[in-house]
Amino acid sequence: MLSLGRNDRRKSTAIYIEEREFTMERKTARVSKEPEVRRQEILDTAMKVFMEKGYEAATMRDIAAAMHVVPGLCYRYFESKQMLYDTAIEQYVKDITHPMIERLKEKDDSLDGFLDKMEQLFIQTDGKEKYHHFFHKKENHDLQMLMSVKLCETIEPYMEEKLREMNENGITRVGNIPLTASYMLFGAVPVLENDGLSTAEKALGIRMIMKCILEA
Repeated sequence: MLSLGRNDRRKSTAIYIEEREFTMERKTARVSKEPEVRRQEILDTAMKVFMEKGYEAATMRDIAAAMHVVPGLCYRYFESKQMLYDTAIEQYVKDITHPMIERLKEKDDSLDGFLDKMEQLFIQTDGKEKYHHFFHKKENHDLQMLMSVKLCETIEPYMEEKLREMNENGITRVGNIPLTASYMLFGAVPVLENDGLSTAEKALGIRMIMKCILEA
């Protein structure tokens, strides 16, 4: 029996890899999905891989393998792993801030009514946002703090508008609205980051901070 030379073996390996990827490409092509559905699938899978392997160690090939597709499909929707990560952060921020922003747009008749609804909203949504477990891993503590700042900055203009509205309706008498809104939001960060507190304890702590600031 003739043995293959080194160059022949390399060619055979290359052909095998090409055929394997071509086969995977054909299988992927048969599963047609809407672009937004596929994009979200890649994003969700990426976050699972980041959770298991860590962001630095994970590769686009790992993400593709977890989806049983070729890497080219992932690159079709996301130019890089960093772009995937940045998109996940944007979605995480939106998941947290959207319910809060919608709540701040509602009308209130009293300070206690406003605080009651804010407290209940926190209890209903805390820890339920997508990718919560990844961003709250102990090794991601620094990232978690940066995320808290980003969340506060996103909500801040809506909180300012709420304070103006409550001032106009005689519910509060806030002097420096931008500064007060900043105190209310950033002052709550240490409570939010305290893993020793339950959701109910955090909600109550945030309520107390807001009440003290608004009644000062």
